[in-house]
Amino acid sequence: MKYIAILLSKLLQTNVELELVRLKYPYHDSNILAQLIGINGRTSTYGRIKKRLFGRATIFTKDIEKKDAKYGTNTTSLKGGTDMLAGIYKKEVATLLTGIKIRISGRLARQRVVPKRTVKTAYKGGIAKSKNNLVDQSTYTSKNKKGAFSVRV
Repeated sequence: MKYIAILLSKLLQTNVELELVRLKYPYHDSNILAQLIGINGRTSTYGRIKKRLFGRATIFTKDIEKKDAKYGTNTTSLKGGTDMLAGIYKKEVATLLTGIKIRISGRLARQRVVPKRTVKTAYKGGIAKSKNNLVDQSTYTSKNKKGAFSVRV
């Protein structure tokens, strides 16, 4: 990695610092997710993007913990009184996602031209700040044939 940083700094004639982040899922980082939604907005509709994201994202809520306790899955409590699923979930997921909120302002390329309806918002799970929740927010702005649009995650 040092050699790549040195090579890039020589090519760009500036100091280059590489920051590597290991992510198993793109929805664990708001910046990556906002860019992914913006790029997929060229070929997909808003409903399709929302359905894919909310269908695949594992969001931990009290309802999921109660269902797993009902079916005999082990739960363990962490410091601070937060319950987290043990076993597979604890090993695979580096961070727990408690909620996702998506706001798209403007028109995506596949969206119909509808007057005065250019802001769409969708969320799943809890999005309130608390002492146990960290809120990570990011915005991606781009242009297409129908004008500019921005995605806020």
